[in-house]
Amino acid sequence: MYCPCRLRAGIVGGDLVVGIVRRPDPVPCSACACGEWDMCRNGLYTERGIKHRDGYGAERFRVEPEFTIALGPTLGDVGVLLEPTSIAAKAWDHIDRIVTRSRCWRPQVVLVSGAGPVGLLAQL
Repeated sequence: MYCPCRLRAGIVGGDLVVGIVRRPDPVPCSACACGEWDMCRNGLYTERGIKHRDGYGAERFRVEPEFTIALGPTLGDVGVLLEPTSIAAKAWDHIDRIVTRSRCWRPQVVLVSGAGPVGLLAQL
């Protein structure tokens, strides 16, 4: 299961990093309190460049260390794919959770809607 705390360990100056877009609710709901900010139940979260926060649209930016994920030095330019890939990975994680809980539903086909970067990565 995704745990943002484990991913941020050991970031030092000069590391390649990706900023986490979503910030948890300041008065955490049950999802935000356990680190699943993308599942916020009351909508008081914020997102860089999307909801109530400036975006990351610059080559250099400042970000709090607790909202960064370190990239391996060999990833270089492909690091921009981390955020859209994480969306597809989260969707598959939820599909697995739902199927595991269901006694009779065993899907054989999946429909991915959207031809943007997230939809194309999910199709892969």
